[in-house]
Amino acid sequence: MSGKLTLISSAIVTSSTSTVDFTSGIDSTYDEYQFWFFGVKDSAQNELRIIANDGVWGVLKTSTFFQARHHENGSTSALEYLTGYDRAQSTSNLLITKETESQADDQMCGCFQLFNPSSTTKVKHFMSRAVHHNTSGGPGDVFVAGYYNTTSAITGIRFDPGGGGTIDRGEFYLYGVR
Repeated sequence: MSGKLTLISSAIVTSSTSTVDFTSGIDSTYDEYQFWFFGVKDSAQNELRIIANDGVWGVLKTSTFFQARHHENGSTSALEYLTGYDRAQSTSNLLITKETESQADDQMCGCFQLFNPSSTTKVKHFMSRAVHHNTSGGPGDVFVAGYYNTTSAITGIRFDPGGGGTIDRGEFYLYGVR
């Protein structure tokens, strides 16, 4: 794998939207797709979530979630495994950040990688790394990995701020990887 990225599509959010969807361009052309997001600001203190579509939004998945964090005032630092953010054969939304602070300068950025989404014989693995300003008063560096337990092709990915909030700004990019 050379790791060459080919831009497939993008979405630039400048005013409130409930979700950002990528529903085309995910096919058998590439074995890996990367969804990059920058400067994402939500309207409330919500987690950023991923929802996959294999004909229906909400694909069965299993995932693990951990984060490194450090408070701005230096009072707390931790590397923690968060079982409440995991998914075990669940159709619930995949969390890729913890709750993000809602001040004007708070935001999220990161990358969600999806492997072999067009396979009709194997599960689809994914991993994500995201950074955000958490509600505990400092940065959170979040790592998520797992698989979609479906042999149907994944044809769509949705970014959702959860909790009835909106995405107020941000840049989202879909790349194929060669």
